[in-house]
Amino acid sequence: QKADYFLSIIALSQIFFALFQFLLITFEMSQEESTKYRILMSAFAIVASLPFILRRNFKLCVIVYLLVGLVYVFHMLIFPDTIPYWRNEGFKFLIPISIPIILCMVSIKNINFFILALKHISYACSILGLLFGLRTLTGRFVLSEYSMGFGYCILLPMLVLFYQRKIYSIIISFLLFMLLVVYGSRGPLLTIAVFLL
Repeated sequence: QKADYFLSIIALSQIFFALFQFLLITFEMSQEESTKYRILMSAFAIVASLPFILRRNFKLCVIVYLLVGLVYVFHMLIFPDTIPYWRNEGFKFLIPISIPIILCMVSIKNINFFILALKHISYACSILGLLFGLRTLTGRFVLSEYSMGFGYCILLPMLVLFYQRKIYSIIISFLLFMLLVVYGSRGPLLTIAVFLL
C-alpha cells in the first residue's frame, strides 16, 4: 500500500518539479541552470522508485528498454539525422525519466492510492503556482510572454481541486484559473472547456 502511494507520487512529481523550475526562474535563475535542478530532482525520484518498479515489473522493464534500444539503433542506421535529437532529448528525458514514469504508473496496484497522491500533489503544485503568481504580481519578476508550459502544469491541479467541490478547493482552483489565463497559453482553456462539458 505504501509502495502504491510512493509510486503515485513519483509518477506525478514531474508536474511539481516543472512548477518548481518556473519558480526558480522568478529568482533570476537561468533556464539552463533551473533545468539542471529539475533533472537532478527527477533523477533522485526515479532512482528511489527503481527498486519498486523492478520488483513488480522486471520483465516489462527489460522488454520496454530492449524495444527502445532497437528503435534507437533503427533510427541511427536508417535516419542518422535523428541522432542529435536522441542525444539531446531522448537520453535526457525519454529514457531516464519519461519511461520510468510510465513504468511507475503500470506498477501501481491500487488506484485509490493514486487518487490520494493526485490530491496531495495538486495542493503542493497549487502552492508553487500561487507563489509564482505572487512573484509576478508584485513586480519581482516580469514574464515577457505567455508560457505554455506553465499553463499546462497548473491545469491538472486546477481541475483536480475544482472536482473536489469544497469551498477552499474551488477558491484555489479559481485562483489557478486566473493565473492560467494571465500567464499561460490559450491551449489549456480548450481542455477546461472539454472537462466542463
